[in-house]
Amino acid sequence: MWQLFIDFISKICVPDAAALEAAQQVFTTVSIRKGAYFIREGEICTSMGFIGHGLCRSFYVNEKGEEVTRCFAKEGEMETSFQSFISGEPSRLSIIAMEDTTLLEINKRSLDELLDKYLFWNQFTRVLIAREYLKMTQQAEDSKTDSAIIKYRKILELEPDLLQRVPLHCIASYLGISSRHLTRMRKAVTLH
Repeated sequence: MWQLFIDFISKICVPDAAALEAAQQVFTTVSIRKGAYFIREGEICTSMGFIGHGLCRSFYVNEKGEEVTRCFAKEGEMETSFQSFISGEPSRLSIIAMEDTTLLEINKRSLDELLDKYLFWNQFTRVLIAREYLKMTQQAEDSKTDSAIIKYRKILELEPDLLQRVPLHCIASYLGISSRHLTRMRKAVTLH
């Protein structure tokens, strides 16, 4: 799994051997069973994980008491409640494993020590945070401008495996529609 993480890092910036060696000492492998939480809404998120295997769902509970899916993260992606991890404030999101999931995890204190010692980790973290900001901005724009069917077609095009791995009610929640509406929409999309 460490090699998968290095491959991920290499797509973001040029790896630094000493910085990676130091990091390998503080990242730990963590397994989360399907249905278990990485973080619950209201808790302070003190760690960040790189998903080596599995799938997580980030969601919040709206004023009606309904779970609203914000995003999914799978193999080869970082997972954390960035708002809570960076600010030290309680998380507004819950993150739950949708499958048995294995992560390389680092706690905030260890990451801060790497940031203090290695310019490489500052560069990597800066790019990672910028990417997360752009992703969140794009999702916010899409939620305002894209219809549910456009969002569904994007899933079909970019992440079709999610439709096999995630229960339909979670996909419907992500799209902002009911499960019944999703069922009708899926039929209409496959007919075209």
